[in-house]
Amino acid sequence: DLPESPVFLRINYEGGIKEVLMTTLWNADKPIGFLHIYSDKSESFTQQFREIIKGITPQLSVAVSNIIKNEELEKKEIEKSFLLDFGYEI
Repeated sequence: DLPESPVFLRINYEGGIKEVLMTTLWNADKPIGFLHIYSDKSESFTQQFREIIKGITPQLSVAVSNIIKNEELEKKEIEKSFLLDFGYEI
């Protein structure tokens, strides 16, 4: 019910979600994404589960960062290939 709460939280709650575990994925002091885990039961995330998520979040951040970098490299390679083909055709 808080005004600053994201709209998706209310939508999820109305859809049956009772609890959300959220954490930010970081790269070089910049947020690059978020991990959301939903449950239709209250108090379903144990402290042990929370610690596991906290422990794997850095690896997830690295994986997401690598995916983003690989996609950027792939896009650059496609552009280079296009320019080379275009130059050859000319």
